[in-house]
Amino acid sequence: MLLCDKNLTRYLKFAKGVSDNSRGSPEIDRMVLRQLLLDSLPQDTIRWGHKLLSVSDGNVLHFPQGIEQGFDLVVGADGAWSRIRRFLTPVRPSFCGVEGYAFTIPDAAQTAPKVSELVNRGSLYAYSDGKALMGQQLGDGSIQVSVYTTESQDDDAVFSADDECRRHQIARQFRDWAPELLELLAPTSEYEMTRRIYTLPVGFQWPAHPAITLVGDAAHLMPPFAGEGVNLGFEDAMNLSDAIRGFIDGGYSTLNETLRMYEKDAFQRARRGQELSVGVMQDMFFTPGAPRASIERWMIRHVRYRIHPWAFPPQDPIESNSFSGDKKAVFTVSDEEKASPSTTEPVYDGDQYLGQAPTEEELYTLRKVAGPVSGSGYWLCTVEFAERASYYGCTWVFQNFIQYPLPPGGNGAGASAPGSEKPAGALGQGLQVSSALTLLFKFLAYCIPIFGGWLADTKLGRYKTICIGVVICGVSHVIMVVGAIPSILQAGHGMAPFIVSLMILALGAGIFKPNISPTVMEQVTFKHPYIKTLKSGERVIVHPETTIQRLTLTFYALINVGAFFGLATSYAAKRVGYWLAFLLPGIIYFLMPIILALVYKKTIKTPPQGNILGDTLRVIKLAIQQNGFRKFGSEAYFDSVKPSELARKGIASYKGKPISWNDGFVDDVRRTLVACQIFLFYPLYYLNNGGIGSITNSQAGSMTTKGAPNDLVSNFNPLTIIIASPILNYGLYPLLRKHRIEFGPIKRITLGFILAALSCVVGALLQWRVYETSPCGYYATECDIGSGVSPLSVWAQIPMYVLQALSELFAVVSGYELSFSRSPKSMRALVVALFLFMSAVSSAISQAVVPALADPHLIWPFVGTAVPGVILAGVFYWMYRDLDKETFLREDSDSQQEILSEKDKS
Repeated sequence: MLLCDKNLTRYLKFAKGVSDNSRGSPEIDRMVLRQLLLDSLPQDTIRWGHKLLSVSDGNVLHFPQGIEQGFDLVVGADGAWSRIRRFLTPVRPSFCGVEGYAFTIPDAAQTAPKVSELVNRGSLYAYSDGKALMGQQLGDGSIQVSVYTTESQDDDAVFSADDECRRHQIARQFRDWAPELLELLAPTSEYEMTRRIYTLPVGFQWPAHPAITLVGDAAHLMPPFAGEGVNLGFEDAMNLSDAIRGFIDGGYSTLNETLRMYEKDAFQRARRGQELSVGVMQDMFFTPGAPRASIERWMIRHVRYRIHPWAFPPQDPIESNSFSGDKKAVFTVSDEEKASPSTTEPVYDGDQYLGQAPTEEELYTLRKVAGPVSGSGYWLCTVEFAERASYYGCTWVFQNFIQYPLPPGGNGAGASAPGSEKPAGALGQGLQVSSALTLLFKFLAYCIPIFGGWLADTKLGRYKTICIGVVICGVSHVIMVVGAIPSILQAGHGMAPFIVSLMILALGAGIFKPNISPTVMEQVTFKHPYIKTLKSGERVIVHPETTIQRLTLTFYALINVGAFFGLATSYAAKRVGYWLAFLLPGIIYFLMPIILALVYKKTIKTPPQGNILGDTLRVIKLAIQQNGFRKFGSEAYFDSVKPSELARKGIASYKGKPISWNDGFVDDVRRTLVACQIFLFYPLYYLNNGGIGSITNSQAGSMTTKGAPNDLVSNFNPLTIIIASPILNYGLYPLLRKHRIEFGPIKRITLGFILAALSCVVGALLQWRVYETSPCGYYATECDIGSGVSPLSVWAQIPMYVLQALSELFAVVSGYELSFSRSPKSMRALVVALFLFMSAVSSAISQAVVPALADPHLIWPFVGTAVPGVILAGVFYWMYRDLDKETFLREDSDSQQEILSEKDKS
C-alpha cells in the first residue's frame, strides 16, 4: 500500500513482499466474496425477484406485483437507502461534501503498465487540496480507480456523464498533479459510476422495535475512507446470528430482549467506526496541508480506537460456531441485485426504451424533472380553457344579474348609465336571492360530477362522457342568451329562462368536469422514473409525479386563463348589456367540439371498467365487519380483507359469491380512502377561499369603483394564477428540487389552507373599513345616502384575491394530483368527482347561513371561517405529514385488470 500527496511524495508504504495476513486484514475482491457467500448457502435460501417496496405495521413486507408477506423477524440489510430503516426512523443520510466517480482499467499490466507498476499489486492513496486519486489492484488483474473532489459547492453532480466533458473536468481539477498519478486517468479506462458520499449521524441509534433490526450500511452508513463499514457489517451479521441462536437455545426469554442485546453492542461498535471514518475523511479532504499535516493525528486515532489490526501484532483468527437448528433463514434479494449491485431495470413506454430506473441513492440525490407529454394532453387543456372561459364568463356576472335591478338611466339590457357608480343588473332579487341561486348552481355543478364520474367509469368511458357534457352545456348557452334579450328583461320575464339555463349548465358542467382532468393526466404515458443525461452532462430523474405536477399546473393555469374571460363579460354587462355578456362565452364555448374532433384519434382513452364501485363498497363493508371502526383507513385495517388473508381464515366467498378482488385492489381502496379523507378538509377551505355566498362581490358594490364594474376586481384571482403558475412550474419548484427540498402535496395543501384563511382576514378588515367609512355606516350594502358607497377604493380587494389565487395553486392543484394519483385507474373520474363534491358541500354550508348575510354583521362571516381555517391547517398537516414520504403515483396491478376484464366478459 502506498500513501502519497499530489506530488507523489511518499508518506506511508508497505513493501510488495509483506503478506496481507501478517497485518491481520486479508484482502479479497468484494464480488468474489459475494459469490463465495452465495455459493455457501443451500439452494432456495435466497428468493430472487423480490425488491422491497415498503414495510407496514405487523412486520409486513411489500414487494412488486402486490406481493406481501409477514415475518416474525425482519432484518434490514438493504443498504444506505434502507426502506426498513425508513420504517423505523425519519433520520436520513446526509451528504458529506465529497463526490466523485469510479472506473476500472482492465488487464492493467497490458493496457496501462505504468499504472500497474505504480499500484504494485496493492493499493494507492494520493490526496491533496481536497481531492483524491485512489487505485486498487483486483484479483482479475484490473485496477479499480476512484476519483474524489470537494471542489463543487452546488448540488449537481460535479462529474459529467459525458466522456469528453469529464476528461476536461479532470484535466482542470488535477492539472497540477504529478504526471505519474495522472496515468491513472488514462483514456483506456472504462467509466462505471458517479458517487456521492453520504453518512448517518455519528452515534445514530434507531428506536427499539420488538421484531425489526438493522445490519450493515442500513444500521451505520459511514464514509468509506477508513474501510470500516463492510467489516462492521460482517460483525453485525455474526453477532446477530449468535444472538438469534441464543434465543432459539433458550438463552434469552424473548425476541425483543435478543434484539436489544445485539443492538446495544452494535451501537457501541458503530459509533467507534463512524468516528474513525468521519475523522479520516476530515483528514483527507478538509485538513489544510494534508496528507503531511494529518498523518500524525491519523496514526494516533488508529491506535486509540484499536480498530485497524495492521497497527498491532498478528492475532489468532476468531472462531465461531456456524448457525444450526431446525429453522432456516430466508433472505429476499431482487433480480437486479443478483446480476450486479449497481444494475437497475430498464424503463419502457410501450415498446420505446426510455432509460434505466434510478437506484435508491439516485432517487434521493438526483434532481427530478418533468418528462414528455403527448400533444393531445395540451390540446385537452385548451378544451378545458374553452369550457371554463364560457363557464366563468357567465357565472362571473350571475350575481349582479340576479341581485340588482335594471339600472335607472340604463339601456334596458342591464348596462349602467354612463358615469354611474351603480352596478349592472337585471332581475333585482336582492342579495339573499342572489346568494341562494348562485350557491344552488354551484352546489349542483359540483354535486352532479359524482353521477358524471360514475357514468364514465362504469358505462361510457371518459371521452364519450366529455362529449355528452359538451352538448348539454351548448344548449344552456343558447337559452341563456335568449333569456337576456332586452325586451324579455324589460317585460320582467328574464327569471324563468335564466333558471332553466342555469340548471342545464350545472348538469352539463357536472358531467364534463370530473372526466377532463384524469383524461388530461392520462396523456402522461410513462409510469416509472428513469435516468436521463442532459446536454450539460447532468444526470437527472425524469419522474412521472413531477410531470403530472407540471401538467396539472398548466391545466389549472388554462382554467384561469378561461376564468379571466370574466373581465370581458363584466365590462360587456356594464357597458352594453347581459345579452352580450352571455353571448361572448357561448362563442368561445363552441371551439370545444372542434378541438375534441381534431384530437380524437391521438388521445389515450380509458374504456369503462364495469362496476368496480361495487367491489370497493364490498371491501369497505367487509373491513368494517372484520375490524369495527377503530383505526379506520390505516394500512393494517384493510389487510384483514385481502384475499391472501381471507384464505388463511378459510374465507373464499362474500355473500355466497367468490371474492372478486385481489390484494393490490385492497391497497388501492385504502389509498383512495386516504385521499377522500383529505378531501373532507376542503369544504372549510372553499369557504375561506371564496367567502360565503356573494359576500365579497357585495362588499365590492359598497366601495368606490369610479365607473369600473364592481365584479371586475375579482378577475385578479385568475390573473394571479396565470402569472404565478409558470413561476412555480419553471422557477420555484425546479429550484426546490435542485436543492433537494421536498415540497410534497401535503405541505403544499397546508400552505394553501393558510393562505386562504389569510385572505379572509383581509376581507374582514376591508369590511370593517367599509362600515367605518360608508355614508350609511354599518348598513352599507343598500345605502342610498350621497354616493351610496364608501370612499374606500374597490382595488383594495386585490390582496384578498391574490391570496386566494395563490392558495388555489397550492391546495386545489395538489387536490387534483391526489385525486388522480391515489385512485385506481378504473375509478379516477369518480374520485375527481368526490374532490369536486367538496365544493358542493361548501356551497350547502353557505346556503345554510345565507339568511345571516345582512348588515351590520358582514364582518363575522370572514372571521368565522378564517380562525377555524388556520386551526384546521395545523391539524391537517399533523395528521397527514407522513404521506409526503410515499410514492403517490401507482399503477393498477395486472391481476386486478385481468379480474375486471373477466367480469366484463361474463
